[in-house]
Amino acid sequence: ARLYHAALGRAPDPMGLNYWIDIRKMGVGIDAIAETFAGADEFAALHAGQDNSAYVSSLFTAILGRAPDAGLANWVSERRTATRFVTPMPTVIRTLPHWMRT
Repeated sequence: ARLYHAALGRAPDPMGLNYWIDIRKMGVGIDAIAETFAGADEFAALHAGQDNSAYVSSLFTAILGRAPDAGLANWVSERRTATRFVTPMPTVIRTLPHWMRT
């Protein structure tokens, strides 16, 4: 449920949450699930029009409840030079204590 709030800014619908719980139980890692959320149209619409700095900052706020630290410049640079869509969401999620990742 935390991933829904972090990625989509909303609570999960029961059917969607159950789907992702089943996917997780099948062994799919949180990074892969987070990347799937980041590739969703709903995620893109939520972050439409944000420059790289605002985008990364919004993820830190949504996931960690705080502004990004000195690593912001690195993520902004990574997004600028990427040949594919790059989101810091999986890395930020990995910084959470284990009990918060569910």
